[in-house]
Amino acid sequence: MNVCIVTITELENFGNKLQNFALQEELKELGVQVDTAPNLINYEYRRKKSFVIKQIIAGVLHKNLRWRIAVLKKKHEFSKFDSRYLTFSQFASTLSHIPSDLDEYYDLFIAGSDQIWNPYFTFNFDFNFLTFAKQDKRIAYAASFGVEKIPDKMRSAFRTYLNGLKCISVREYAGQNIVKELTGNQCKVLLDPTLLRTSEQWLQMERKPRWIKGNERFVLLYCLGDDTLKSEPLKRILLSQQYSDCKMVDINDMNDWRKYTIAPDHFIWLIHHAQLIITDSFHATAFSILFEKSFFYAQRKDENTSMSSRVSSLKSLLDFPFPDNEIIHPTQQDIARVQMALKRRKKEAIQYLKDALEIHE
Repeated sequence: MNVCIVTITELENFGNKLQNFALQEELKELGVQVDTAPNLINYEYRRKKSFVIKQIIAGVLHKNLRWRIAVLKKKHEFSKFDSRYLTFSQFASTLSHIPSDLDEYYDLFIAGSDQIWNPYFTFNFDFNFLTFAKQDKRIAYAASFGVEKIPDKMRSAFRTYLNGLKCISVREYAGQNIVKELTGNQCKVLLDPTLLRTSEQWLQMERKPRWIKGNERFVLLYCLGDDTLKSEPLKRILLSQQYSDCKMVDINDMNDWRKYTIAPDHFIWLIHHAQLIITDSFHATAFSILFEKSFFYAQRKDENTSMSSRVSSLKSLLDFPFPDNEIIHPTQQDIARVQMALKRRKKEAIQYLKDALEIHE
């Protein structure tokens, strides 16, 4: 059986790449051939005048050369990761074009995971909802809307898209509510693909960044929200003496291009070896829990998106109701409870995929 994953492929985002890899590997273990279809949205979007102007302004603000080097170097690192770990289809989609023969080449299409259904993102939704394929080939695995409510002007279109899928599963309970409200159907909430892999499997991939010296102790800082670093609880942590013997490693600071331009396999190593992870990222939080690390989840609220449903769903699925904006040191009881939850949730997820693939043992 030939299966094609449809997800976000052009972002230089650690969680996005790692969830793509994880779903690919889980499907391969079920005995199917797997490709990911290149989703070339940004390639076309970057040719729009407004986007180009913004990039020019950003380049000037970052003294241009440094900014451009950082962006290009990061793209290069992610491209190497793609070549090393992901298998891509020969058929690519853009904002305005879906290959006409794509449906004929694959037996099944899986939309997910990550925020492929976020109504505020620039996407070809016909592609992300698999409308090019016969309905019995359209499956969604742990897809995310990234929001708690679909805008009124898009509700009708999303209702039609959702009703066109054969099987639906989502990553968040907010997504489950959206599907129920728009279609009347109850769908499953399943683990993000990154959590289907064990920590031991992920450590086979980890790669130490060259700029880490010896066994130096460090705190990993990975915050994507514009205002996260301004929060008072986080400021107190950064100013405290608790981790004064640790180097602060901020991998989202474009002014430090060596750290900013790491690849996803570096990201795995950094989370595994950090003394503390400070983040507002869903996937950094998920990996911190998987690796049994001390972490600080800083609640983020961005325009048009909400992190609360993503992380609250993670807490519920893993039976780990940790508080936000506090340093979490997982206890042995926490770890045991999470391991039990992971075992149960993974079994449910794999059964969903087997049913969708019509694999009978």
